[in-house]
Amino acid sequence: MKNLIFPILLITTVACNNQKNETKSTQETGEQTVKNNVIIDKSDGSQDTLNDPNHFYYLANKNIKEVAQMILDNKCQPSDNYITFSVMDSLLSQKSEDRKFYFRVFLNILEKADGALAEAVGLPAMNYVEKYTTEFIQLLTSISNDQLDSWASVIGIELFLSSQDDPMKDGEVYVEKLELNCLSLNENEKARLRKFNEIIIRSIQENNK
Repeated sequence: MKNLIFPILLITTVACNNQKNETKSTQETGEQTVKNNVIIDKSDGSQDTLNDPNHFYYLANKNIKEVAQMILDNKCQPSDNYITFSVMDSLLSQKSEDRKFYFRVFLNILEKADGALAEAVGLPAMNYVEKYTTEFIQLLTSISNDQLDSWASVIGIELFLSSQDDPMKDGEVYVEKLELNCLSLNENEKARLRKFNEIIIRSIQENNK
């Protein structure tokens, strides 16, 4: 009988210790969770990146027009990534209504662009105006003078940075193309185009000192 008591006590002790450890394994301790003996700190304010509208992985699960609408609604910030670049490239969409939508989105991007993104807005701005000049000049009536100045200025900077020889000459060639694209404009539209071209040239001059 005495020989049986010790094994029983040993089994009971082991079982209690296991239950105690299991209870500790899932307890909450302030801003930390202890699970399977691993402490998970919750105090850093981190969140699931798939639910963060400003995170690349969240946006990657959206189509381009959804992301564009989020940028337009200020629900996410444009950044220097291929998703924002794809939104800007959509300025060249085949459908006129789509281009008008992305025109408004691009204005929002242009307003917020800084750092690396600021260096990427010039090319899509330039390509759109060159390809759809008449449409662009007509849309200028819906934007502010500051927005017009900003759009023309980034084109001037892009021409300056991409020039292989003479930035001023490249700028003159570009604005001449715009004028040739718009021979059928009325006088008010031609005046808007002249103002836009003047800002482009001035932007090149300011950066070419």
